[in-house]
Amino acid sequence: MTIVTAPQSPPGNVEVPRFQVDVHVMARWDRQILFTRQTAHGCWVLPTSPLQASESATAAVYRIASEQVVVVADPAFTWLAGVQHDHDPAGNRVGLYFEVRRFRGLPVIADRRLYDHLGWFSLDHLPEPMPASLGTALAAYQTPEYYTESGWSR
Repeated sequence: MTIVTAPQSPPGNVEVPRFQVDVHVMARWDRQILFTRQTAHGCWVLPTSPLQASESATAAVYRIASEQVVVVADPAFTWLAGVQHDHDPAGNRVGLYFEVRRFRGLPVIADRRLYDHLGWFSLDHLPEPMPASLGTALAAYQTPEYYTESGWSR
């Protein structure tokens, strides 16, 4: 029997990309999604945070829901809804969008320095303004398309 192992480093001078992974929480109530409005920019966003080195993506969902909008996401009703590879002046990022269909608690803003409003918005009437990458991800979410790219020239 021959055992094949993967090389420890890429062959030649291939640059291995390193990028941030952002976890986005789509708390759902019927056809509405919970958004928060950023105090600094006035943009509506989903509760989100970079994935920490020591946590799984689903653990990040529970942390973000608890820290940002003070709800407890139910693991049995939390699943990956989409993946986005985003490119902007800040660099490359991968966004993981998780849908949370059941949670405990009434959403409130935990840190008013970060967010000044929260609200439930229908998928048919999304809030404005919002980042273009989020609009792209939510449009794909409403179709069977689970992977999107944003900010790349074609």
